[in-house]
Amino acid sequence: MADVTNVTESMRKINMHDVLEEPEQLVFSPHPDDGVAEKIMDNVPRYLFRVATPKSDGMTNEIWVRSDAALKDRTASMEDIFYNLNTKKRTEVAKILNLHLRWGKKKNLLDNFVSWTSSLLFAIQYIYYRHYTDDTPIEEIKLFVVDTTMFPRGTFMRDLDLIDIFYDYNKRLRSFRSLRKGGTYYFGEYLSQGSLKLENKCQLISADLIFL
Repeated sequence: MADVTNVTESMRKINMHDVLEEPEQLVFSPHPDDGVAEKIMDNVPRYLFRVATPKSDGMTNEIWVRSDAALKDRTASMEDIFYNLNTKKRTEVAKILNLHLRWGKKKNLLDNFVSWTSSLLFAIQYIYYRHYTDDTPIEEIKLFVVDTTMFPRGTFMRDLDLIDIFYDYNKRLRSFRSLRKGGTYYFGEYLSQGSLKLENKCQLISADLIFL
């Protein structure tokens, strides 16, 4: 009986916050055998922008930005796309990457990507786009600004670099690569994956303050 009492007392002392605490970011961690040049991991600008509305996929607020997959399957969303990378997984990643970048419907697929842009001009244009296409009131549209130096290396990757890694595994992604490389459809897009903690690392601006 004493042993049971000791176990119970030990469980009471456990800090549940520590048990349930999740990583603050899921970094891209390609293996040298994945054919990823080391230098592309440093191909990230100082500032990135994200526009979010109540109708955006996933969740974005001052504390966290979460992918659509992170809201639906937290455990699965904590796996780096480069983990245990084989032909089957490359094909799956390529398919989801293509749909994400094209703003396509994923149906039952889990999209673990979150989009950012290095272009403030594009972010402002996208605010107008969301306001007029999905009738989101301008005051409900938020612009998030992050200083990428406050996050670990590998937190963000350029979309073109990811496309170059996976385009051989999806015809539609290969076609999209041509559009991006052509320049007309390039918006300075960068991606993070899973959940990313933004608390004390971002600036939030309400869109209605931008267009006063």
